[in-house]
Amino acid sequence: MQRRALLLAAASSTAVTIGGCLADETPSDDTSSDAETDGANDTSENESENDSKQSDDRSDRQEPPYEECDRKLIWYSGLPDPIAAEVDEAFADGTYETTDDLYYDQAVDVENSWLEKDDAYYRGDVGLGDQAETSAVLQFEPDTPKKSTDQQLTIRNHTDEERDLTVTVVDSEGETRLEESIESLDTDATESFSVARAYGDYEVTVERDDEASHTQTWTIRYTEFDAMATLDADGLEVHAESVMDPPPCPWE
Repeated sequence: MQRRALLLAAASSTAVTIGGCLADETPSDDTSSDAETDGANDTSENESENDSKQSDDRSDRQEPPYEECDRKLIWYSGLPDPIAAEVDEAFADGTYETTDDLYYDQAVDVENSWLEKDDAYYRGDVGLGDQAETSAVLQFEPDTPKKSTDQQLTIRNHTDEERDLTVTVVDSEGETRLEESIESLDTDATESFSVARAYGDYEVTVERDDEASHTQTWTIRYTEFDAMATLDADGLEVHAESVMDPPPCPWE
């Protein structure tokens, strides 16, 4: 009986010792937890840096929204720099594509306006890019704007006698837009004709019955329209009616 008790005691002591050794050699869960926490912090910091970088990239592009201008003609010289940069790229490359806001589309009524650049007129067009709904494409094509009605040319005889006159108007393409004869136009009397709607330069020639001929240029554009052609002893003067102060766009 005493021998059995001693053996049990020895076995119990050995078990305690082995258990203590196993406990000392097992890695602590706290170390693993700390490593995982550090890794999570590093990931969070990296994500924060990436988000910050993306935010900085977007901030380079962000501008206050542009209020749409309803003017029929837009002058390139009056465009804000971010919009002008879009237009420049569209002219240089044929198109300008972006996945961000298209400033030109914000600022201009694209479907109902024209751009004047380097003394020429263009019509803008905005469509979907290669990335469909996520991108927009801006491009321009030459196109001449027109007035809503034919513009009037009025001939005035400011000589000291009645005149028979022949009036001819030719556009910049060489096409004759008007050729009319006026018989017996009294001194200071006038005669008016409907001529054209398209913007551009028109050569007005008035030939008198004594075969003297005078030519002047009449320009139709956004700020200039109907014209008075006055014939006097010194020749012919053409003055177009004009608007000196067209309404500004909100962003000009």
